[in-house]
This record gives sequence, C-alpha cells and structure tokens, in this order.
Amino acid sequence: MHRSRRLVIWTVGAASLFYAFLYMLLPEHSSYYNPYFELHRKFEYGFETGVFLPAGYVECLLLRVFPRLYRETGGETDGAQFVALDWRYPAFRLQATPYGSRDAVLPADEDIVQHVAQIGFYGSGERKLADGSTVRCKYIDCDLDRAEEFFRGSYPRPWTISETLRRYKGAIDDDARIHLLAILAGSQDPRGALVLADAMKSPRLGSLAAEKLDTYFVAGCSWDGTETMFIGAEEWLKANRRGLEAKCARL
Repeated sequence: MHRSRRLVIWTVGAASLFYAFLYMLLPEHSSYYNPYFELHRKFEYGFETGVFLPAGYVECLLLRVFPRLYRETGGETDGAQFVALDWRYPAFRLQATPYGSRDAVLPADEDIVQHVAQIGFYGSGERKLADGSTVRCKYIDCDLDRAEEFFRGSYPRPWTISETLRRYKGAIDDDARIHLLAILAGSQDPRGALVLADAMKSPRLGSLAAEKLDTYFVAGCSWDGTETMFIGAEEWLKANRRGLEAKCARL
C-alpha cells in the first residue's frame, strides 16, 4: 500500500517536472513594457495555449510570492505584472500582480496622462521632430507627447475621461480625433475602449484605434503587424464588449 502510494507520488512528481520543462522549452519567451512589464509565452500551435494554461497560472503565483522574479536590468518595476500565452494573437492574458487592471473605471477627476505615467515608465521611446531631429519621449507612449503639443494652450489639463469624451464627440476634424483617441486609450477606461472599438471602423482612424486597444487593453499583438493587431483587438472586443457596456451602463 505504501509502495503504491509512493509510486503514485513519484509518477505525479516526474510528470509535473516534465510538464514544467516543456512549458519552459516549447514557447518563445519574451518580455516588454506595454505599458506594464509583461512576460509573453508564444506557442507554435493554438492548442498549446490551453494545455499550458495551468502552468501560466502557476507562474503568476510564483510572481506574487517572488515579485522580483524576472526583474529586468534598469527596470522601474519590482517584477512582471502579467503573463500572456500567445499564439497568432494573445489567447490568455493572466494578471500576475493584484494591480494594473486594464479596463477599470477611471476616477472622475484623474488626469489621464498622469494615469499613464503611473502605470508606465518615462523616457522609453523616441520620436522625430519637424526639423528631423530625434528626441526622447516624455511618456512611454509617444502619441501622448504629440497630443500634449497639439492641444497646448487649447485643452488645459487635467485631461479627465469625461472632458476628453466630450471633446472627442465634438471634434470636427480627424487630426484632433487622432490625438483625443490616444488620450482616451491611455485612460484604460471602458468608455474609452468602446470609443476605440467604434473608431476601428473608420478608414482614417482604424489602424490607430486597433493599435491603442492592443497597447492599453489587449496587449501583445502589434509585433506581428497590423492585420494580426486587428484580429487580436476584434477577438478581445468579442469577448469583452458586453462587460464593457455593463460597466458603462452603471456610470
């Protein structure tokens, strides 16, 4: 009896170790800020994301117990906040730490740009100026730098979610709408997500809207190009639109 129990324990232990070994071996491992510090496990076949979903949850638990695990050199965060299991687009995105919700209602008086500064990191991007020179961006999303320049003197801070929504609905030209979309995306508010969803239908605004949904809500599609980015955003909206609408209805 004791022998058979030990045999079961050894068998389960060996199988678990082999499973963990495959989880570390099979997917392509990468990490980046988007705007959170995220770990991505990209698999070759779609079914693998489901097979290794339990391993992803275990990795999240390890990150909660050991928050400095995977800390990147020079990073400004204690450790990874999300673990994503990817195929052609993110199949599962698991929250490793209890903060950093991607579609929470933004407080009414909170400045959207300050919200992005709190969740992201300053000075991680570069952009070209009109004279051809290159400067380091103030925010992780360089489009917020461009929006700040575009609205300087005409749209005073704080840029709250309600005021930005009002301005977006009243905007009469696409240039203003482009910058307002970038601001709304940074809010990570469900109202901003629904505006981005509608903007994806626009020939002029569609690519930007899909990119911002990817960056601030979906996470992890954009490296495979615009087409995959659209697929990921559409799949995310298909799974989350009702929840977003329910949150908005309660406001």
